[in-house]
Amino acid sequence: MSSFKTTVKRFISDQYRGYIDQLWNEAKARGETTTKKALQEENESPTLEIIPLTGRDSISAFVNQFSLLKTIEFRIVKPNSEVDGHEVFKQLREISDELNSTSTKLRASNPDGLDKDNSKKTITDATDQGNQEVTLDGLDQDGNKLKGNNDEFKISAPLATVPVMKLTLAKKLFGIFEGLVANGTIKIGNQTKKVTDVVQSLTK
Repeated sequence: MSSFKTTVKRFISDQYRGYIDQLWNEAKARGETTTKKALQEENESPTLEIIPLTGRDSISAFVNQFSLLKTIEFRIVKPNSEVDGHEVFKQLREISDELNSTSTKLRASNPDGLDKDNSKKTITDATDQGNQEVTLDGLDQDGNKLKGNNDEFKISAPLATVPVMKLTLAKKLFGIFEGLVANGTIKIGNQTKKVTDVVQSLTK
């Protein structure tokens, strides 16, 4: 996924530069005076975030590794078209947008330990739709420092055999995705049909 993110970000960057060059050339042809920097300010560059989807059971298992959970930090990520129904995070995202913030965080901390059961619920609610990056910090059962994020409690699904043909693999992965949505492991809110239509179109 890291390689995928790097590749896609480079592609987006190249396309964005080409778009700005095109706008600059068009303005020049019309006899308008502008700069590429001004055009970049008017036309903000797209961004890309890749955050692993998390599962309730894996979140619970990871939180249980803490003997003392001292800190939970949520980083608010701008979603695509999904709506995060958790009111607190929705409000934080609105504030972040109003302030034109590129990074907004919510931090809960207690040196004597946060409530682990409520922490599990809050983390699950926050990460249901993959719009929050969560970092946990504390001590494990042996008193050693323990820290983790979405990568430690991401959803994983077994794939017994990997098809050689890319189209066959895509269809098989889409079938796994549909199964995880159907059993509630992956939650995409009211956007179910829209998301599945988009993913399905990629397999055609």
